[in-house]
Amino acid sequence: MYDVYYTTGFGNKVGAGSDVWVNNFVEYVVPHLKVKPILLIHRKKPDDFEGAKFPLEIYWQVDDKDKFDELINSARRIHILHGHYYPNSAILNNLDKIESYVMHNSIDMSLKAGLFSDSPGIQHYGADSEWENTIIEKAKKRIWIGLFQTPKHAEYEFIDIPNYYDFTHNLELSDSTKVGFAARTETRKRVWYLENIDCYLFTTLKILNDVWEKGYGVNFKRAKRYMFDYNKLDWFYRLDWGISHSCFNYEPFGYSIFQAVDYGKLPILSKEWMKDWNYPFRADTKTEFEGTIQWIKNSDYEYKKHWFNKLKERMLEYSDRNKWVNNLLDIYNS
Repeated sequence: MYDVYYTTGFGNKVGAGSDVWVNNFVEYVVPHLKVKPILLIHRKKPDDFEGAKFPLEIYWQVDDKDKFDELINSARRIHILHGHYYPNSAILNNLDKIESYVMHNSIDMSLKAGLFSDSPGIQHYGADSEWENTIIEKAKKRIWIGLFQTPKHAEYEFIDIPNYYDFTHNLELSDSTKVGFAARTETRKRVWYLENIDCYLFTTLKILNDVWEKGYGVNFKRAKRYMFDYNKLDWFYRLDWGISHSCFNYEPFGYSIFQAVDYGKLPILSKEWMKDWNYPFRADTKTEFEGTIQWIKNSDYEYKKHWFNKLKERMLEYSDRNKWVNNLLDIYNS
């Protein structure tokens, strides 16, 4: 008897917060599961994948689809750790087995991000929101990882288990007024706010160049650009910059926001993220963003440090890994 745990990403090829979540799940939750787990990944196995160090069986769909389908068909239960954005035939044929679904973002909200902002163009990843609705409806347990409730909360019952973040660097606030951006270039991250601003960009350069510059004419000529590599996060965050462009739209949790604070960067937040808390440095338009940068540049260090420390104090409420693990085990071992 075994349960399958399905995800789109895992291991050292981290491209999003959902991959970080799955890595943490395998490291800290899997060793305490009562029923044998098998991890199924909707990708091709990387050549440098070190599978022997992980405490469970792992199969990659692209490498052996027949085996992948067989394992799902014979499983006791299906747990979706991060679902693919389009229908997957193996899941579609076993909808009645879906025991749980971890929702890392709202596809509906993400797809509409460009409609409710000052974006120069409508750009987002490809996805099928109806497929997400099907999984939400069929799952017996729905887990939401964010800090706010989504419109789906009004339609379905969710178990809210916010992500956690380990503060391991705890650097003092930098007094640099250079701006940094470490995120994907999808519309809701609002990368175009950095047009004509001296800044550091740590992102997917091909999309930045082909979509935002060539496609929509956004000018990033004053930016220093670095291709995103999760293994180089420490290097990037230790560069000489002190203001983090973190005013993302519909940001569920925001690992990169926590990382910025951990490395001593002062984030500019959206007006929706932790909106119930009084934090001054926020923006929801490019003009507001530019004005907030000037406000920070003109503020004395002690004033900035006061709000930085208050924000970090609030963030530390989400640093209890044991609580996160135990809340998930209550679900997966039930």
